[in-house]
Amino acid sequence: MGSALPILLVFFFYSILSSPLFAQSETPLPSPTPTPFPVLGKQVEIRGWEEGELRWVLRAAEIKFDKEGNQAICRGDIELVVYGEEGTVRSTLKAQSAEIDLERKNFRFFDSVEVVSRDGDRILTEELIYRDRVKMLETKSVTQVFFNGNTLECEGLTSDIDFEHPEFYRIIRGSFRIGSE
Repeated sequence: MGSALPILLVFFFYSILSSPLFAQSETPLPSPTPTPFPVLGKQVEIRGWEEGELRWVLRAAEIKFDKEGNQAICRGDIELVVYGEEGTVRSTLKAQSAEIDLERKNFRFFDSVEVVSRDGDRILTEELIYRDRVKMLETKSVTQVFFNGNTLECEGLTSDIDFEHPEFYRIIRGSFRIGSE
């Protein structure tokens, strides 16, 4: 009987602990809800500097930052003015919405994007990325380009911010002037 007693005790405790009264219900953990970006303000202007020189100014009707201040969401009348080393405007980018990664210096514009270079060349598209570290524009969207009296519609392009060295991915149609005036 001495060896049966421990087996009976184990069986007794097992049956009690596995009963519905002691069973742990598996309630799912609440899914983490993303923390909304707090609003920095309305009609905000942010300046970007490199080596003590002003390189860009971002204006937006509303800007929201994440907790670390590295990511931002902009809404309404966004304008990014990019300056050259000599302090002159190289290009102006405008849109209705933008996502900004200030750590990597990447700006993603969408909703009626317009880029105007210092020479008056224009790009119109629905989405465009500006990579400030390399001063490059990139889009995979259908884009209208107006430069030197020429008009081009393409799907995707890459270009420097001055639009001096564009690369078009797929040309849809265009009209070109030949000759000089």
